[in-house]
Amino acid sequence: MIMGVNWAESYFALLPILLLTGFAAGSSTPAGSRAVAGWFSQSERGTAMGLRQMGVPLGGAIAALSLPLVAVSFGWRIAFTLAGTFAIGIGLGAWYLYEEPLGAPLAAGKKSAVGIRALIFRKDVLAILIFAFVLGGGQWCYLTYLELYLAEVIHLPITAAAALLALGQIFGAAGRIMWGVSSDRLFWGRRKPALLLVGILAALMCVWISLFSPQTPLWLIVLSVAVLGLSLLGWQGLSFALVSELVESRAAGLAVGLNQTSALMGIMVLPPLFGLFVDLTDSYRAAWIGLSALILFTLAFFPWVHEKT
Repeated sequence: MIMGVNWAESYFALLPILLLTGFAAGSSTPAGSRAVAGWFSQSERGTAMGLRQMGVPLGGAIAALSLPLVAVSFGWRIAFTLAGTFAIGIGLGAWYLYEEPLGAPLAAGKKSAVGIRALIFRKDVLAILIFAFVLGGGQWCYLTYLELYLAEVIHLPITAAAALLALGQIFGAAGRIMWGVSSDRLFWGRRKPALLLVGILAALMCVWISLFSPQTPLWLIVLSVAVLGLSLLGWQGLSFALVSELVESRAAGLAVGLNQTSALMGIMVLPPLFGLFVDLTDSYRAAWIGLSALILFTLAFFPWVHEKT
């Protein structure tokens, strides 16, 4: 699908190609998460899911470093062709190498199909979907506005602000592993305590960052941006592991897909509202505090979640 961009000659020709690319790419998260859930026991699943989710920013970093160089050297069409060819090769490799596990942990669950409506109206699943909606949107508020905030309000050079954004993404990738390991080792395979800690930490750091001024020491800004990246960008693997464990059936892939859809809906809704709030109030402070309040609001639904230990 992405190689089809090479033949697009107008915006209206490009739009359906990108739409179809999204459909194709969107299958990787529920399928890959379902595979991890099937192969690893509850005591290992958080770590494995975190490692899997680290592949997303890692792949983005590799693409960001390599594809522009290819485009400059050989043309952007070659860059898109290379990306598409690589994706096909990885897909064929997974098809050849991957085997469905026999007697997997999730295989012990009920085998009957579960509908989307039934999952959405389960309170425990709904609590995770609400969390994913807000944290997914909050993640992209961070990615979209942090650099602008640091440059416009804190008056950092744009190069320094960009470097701090990159630092936050690095810590976010590390957080996906760290939170998974902590849920496996410190919380004995329970995801809920780790997600609560992530949410509280993200909410506190949003408020803390809102208080910055041009007089704030640089070392404190660096530390705060890193910790916010660790929490606000590092939660996905945990939520995928938890929602797949809650259903414990062949609906795990569907549950993970719903979780990802909820996060994507948050990405579409919250960043534009964040920007609108900044424009209406002429202040980033109110927007960061509002995001913090939304994150804390999602934690109010966590009593609905009862993990099996």
